[in-house]
Amino acid sequence: DGSIANFSSSKMAGKQRANYQLPFNILRRPDLSFISSNTINIPGNFGNNGTMRLDGYIYNLDGDIWDFKNVGQVEDIFIIGPNNDYGNGTFYRNGNLTIKDNIYIDETNGVGNVISELPSVAFVVNGDLVIDPTVTHLNGIFYVLGEFATGQSDQPLTIDGAVAAESFNLERDLFNSDDPDELFIYDPRLFINPPPGFLR
Repeated sequence: DGSIANFSSSKMAGKQRANYQLPFNILRRPDLSFISSNTINIPGNFGNNGTMRLDGYIYNLDGDIWDFKNVGQVEDIFIIGPNNDYGNGTFYRNGNLTIKDNIYIDETNGVGNVISELPSVAFVVNGDLVIDPTVTHLNGIFYVLGEFATGQSDQPLTIDGAVAAESFNLERDLFNSDDPDELFIYDPRLFINPPPGFLR
């Protein structure tokens, strides 16, 4: 039903409070004008083998479904190191989008000692973003100008990254489990090598 359960917080005090500073590793909002005007088309065989090298580009999503490898099946897609010096990338959709694949970052495949080679990915959606109910894991930044919906399912969803949206519809429900229905974990790789169009 979208309610938050099993959550607690406490006020910092004393030495803990005195030593706390607002983290500088926070990304600013994306440059939407830059992103929308600097896209390239997705190559024809992109993601067919279950891996993607983003190579520092902003990819235009023509269709409203993000589904690679075996279309129609939920697959694990791994974002790996680049063909060039840039492991980051951004997907832009001018309209609604449904994600139908699990997305993982593989920082061991094709990544050298250069920070710019570290894989990171962002989705900028000028519309609503829906996660297919069978998807259970996503890596990346999801910047949604409409609603972010997690898809009605009794399977948990883990998002390693960050989500910003006009509104949220948290639809997962594990029923009698004490585990979180949706788990959001900030991924520092997004700050270390921000996707194109995002600034620190």
